[in-house]
Amino acid sequence: SKQFGKLTLAQQEIISKIHLSLAESLLGIDRLLARAHLEEGMIGDRPSTLNVRRSLDAALTAVRPKADMKRHILKVEGGKEAFVFGDILLLHGILNELLLNAVAYTPEGASIDVQIHEGKDHVKITVADRGIGIPDDERTMVFEKFFRGAHARLQASGNGLGLWFVKESVEKMNGSITFESVAQGGTTFTVTLPRAEPKKA
Repeated sequence: SKQFGKLTLAQQEIISKIHLSLAESLLGIDRLLARAHLEEGMIGDRPSTLNVRRSLDAALTAVRPKADMKRHILKVEGGKEAFVFGDILLLHGILNELLLNAVAYTPEGASIDVQIHEGKDHVKITVADRGIGIPDDERTMVFEKFFRGAHARLQASGNGLGLWFVKESVEKMNGSITFESVAQGGTTFTVTLPRAEPKKA
């Protein structure tokens, strides 16, 4: 803006839409690559020691345009020195999907809380939304391929692959995923992955 002078409101809106479109395109490519790694058995080709907070920051950057449109408050705590071992695309995919899920179902202006807890032999990542919650009769089907709950279909678009992908990816990384949910009070997903030692300099 300094180079071209003060932008009009219309110009600012156009630039904002371009930024959002670009962010969505990059996020879509990242999701497709992660799913290809999972479905084509490419996992483990190049596993490495991964900084969880660094991957989380990348995922937050990717979903932030969508979160900003709904005026969400993204709160992040912990994990600057937490490491896991595995496929970087899968870790990015796990975090992207959980954050997108939270953004989709959290009301405008509400907060999404993300925490990383480092234990002796594991790393836990929690993503808590303020959404519609998961009804009791749907809880056993949440991670099934193509499943979408009745209330979920009314509130947001989707294909039912996100949480299925997360569960499959987490298990490929020798981890587990659980959730707690309250009707109309939000859902908290917890991913637990084996802890890795950071690379030595």
